[in-house]
Amino acid sequence: MSDTSPGGRIKGLDGLRGLASLVVIVHNTSWISGPANRPLVKVFTAAAASGWVGVQLFFVLSGFLITGIIIDTRDVQGRLRRFFIRRALRIFPPYFLLLILLFLVVVPLTRGSQWAQAAAHYQWTYWLYLSNWTEPYGLGVRGLGHLWSLAIEEQFYLLWPLLAYRMRSRQLRAILWMMVLSGPLVRYGLHWASFPELSLYSFTVARWDALAVGALLAIDARNPVSLLWLQRWNGAVATCCLVALLALGIIQRGFHAQELPIQLLGQSLTAIVSGCVIVTVVHAGQANWLRKSFSADWLVHVGKYSYAMYLFHVPVHTVLSPALSPWIQSSHDEWQLPKLLAYCLLVSVAAYGAARVSWLIVEEPSQHLKHRLTG
Repeated sequence: MSDTSPGGRIKGLDGLRGLASLVVIVHNTSWISGPANRPLVKVFTAAAASGWVGVQLFFVLSGFLITGIIIDTRDVQGRLRRFFIRRALRIFPPYFLLLILLFLVVVPLTRGSQWAQAAAHYQWTYWLYLSNWTEPYGLGVRGLGHLWSLAIEEQFYLLWPLLAYRMRSRQLRAILWMMVLSGPLVRYGLHWASFPELSLYSFTVARWDALAVGALLAIDARNPVSLLWLQRWNGAVATCCLVALLALGIIQRGFHAQELPIQLLGQSLTAIVSGCVIVTVVHAGQANWLRKSFSADWLVHVGKYSYAMYLFHVPVHTVLSPALSPWIQSSHDEWQLPKLLAYCLLVSVAAYGAARVSWLIVEEPSQHLKHRLTG
């Protein structure tokens, strides 16, 4: 079986994207359980609380894929125009479909509600992809808190090509190493300067080390000497970082994104491990178990719709949770864990359904348009 899809995409990376989306969905929906008293529910919610690593994986993947596109199209005429058209036609249609549905349809129907008032005041942050800078200050709309990560990615898509297309790989590597090494220092600086706690999680400068890890891998993977080094030391680096993450989790008694040691070190270590997984998926032999696992057809299929699933899962959760939370939150119910698992599955399936509709309505037509405009 080929490890590459007909469109030239690496199946393992699509599968990796699919897994990351499912992890994030469980992470964002498991909070419906409320304070957990039953042991198995505690274990599950503690594990789900670490699901923010899925977003970190998305950032590393974005840095890897976008930088690879930039390097591979350096000699293409009209490269910037081509890049921005292709990104816009991939990212904008489902994103703005969601905003149109919420702000132009739902808000008028719920006029006068507290949610509609917040939407009227703060919707501009979502239209302009700036919510990652405003939400730490409480300027946000319930049900759209997850869009901060897409704001970071869009800012990266806008600025990085302007720099990367004009510089040599050696210069880019120097900048990227600066970003990787400065990541924990930037986050500590935000903490020291008393910025809101959420800023260490959602400001673009607090996440640029993850994007830089992916971008570095894209550059080094195209250099035979560097690629040989990556393949030789990938396992050792991953093992060391995983041991460090395990020790950090034991010391902190969990892996919660809001805790300062996790923010300072955990984010960087998670980015490096994510990079090691990407190297394995892309460059390990086809018999490698990890590469084969992420190339599973069902996971690749989820990966195809993962972007829209991510977009729609929190609005779906926001709509369903008020009705279903009393059914799940009884701490004396021996069926609490199965109910919680069923709820996470329900949100995942509903998000998948919304993603399929989005694909048919806006994404597939925009992909055809992208190929006609840019080849």
